Amino acid sequence: FWMELEQKVQAWGRNSQLRDVLYVAKGGTIRDDQVESKKVRGVIVVPKYYWMALVMKKGSTYHGIGFLVEHRFYGANTSMRSVALSIDELETKLGMDLFHNFPDDIEQQFEAESPATPATLSYWPGL
Repeated sequence: FWMELEQKVQAWGRNSQLRDVLYVAKGGTIRDDQVESKKVRGVIVVPKYYWMALVMKKGSTYHGIGFLVEHRFYGANTSMRSVALSIDELETKLGMDLFHNFPDDIEQQFEAESPATPATLSYWPGL
């Protein structure tokens, strides 16, 4: 499932009609309540969740979307939309400010965009 998400993001990144720039931040959860109880070789922490946050810039317009993927098996019919959330929601779950270097007014706008709205979905084809 994560590989499919990676491939979708790579396609968005290659599509110059869609964006001028695509910013991507991603990682795994590291807080004590967001890691698996078992460790690899007894020492390597395994995240319970993997996350990705994207900011697309086209001209002077920015759009954002986040993804939070649980470390588990997903069936073939699972849609990426089911793990999509606003960057604001993702930051709350992670306890991090991911895009703090953007001007506050721009950051607040794209981080609040909900993937549940048709307008937001139109910026992310194939979602």
